[in-house]
Amino acid sequence: MVGAFWGTKVMEIVKKHNSGDLVWKRIKLTSTRKANAKKRLHGVWQLQITYPQVIAQSIIHAQDSFESLTSFGVISS
Repeated sequence: MVGAFWGTKVMEIVKKHNSGDLVWKRIKLTSTRKANAKKRLHGVWQLQITYPQVIAQSIIHAQDSFESLTSFGVISS
């Protein structure tokens, strides 16, 4: 995590979902935004380290759900 945001002056965020495409917005990375992003990233890393099986199972479950929805024609891939 050391240096994850070092030298970064601009952060890109998703402004809106435009019919399947993502519209990105570039914002200035202030010290507060940088601190919040580092906390969020650290929390995600802790979850992945603490619960790798749970996260892997939820990803597999989400993939199975997506495949079943596409096979029934509910959504198109």
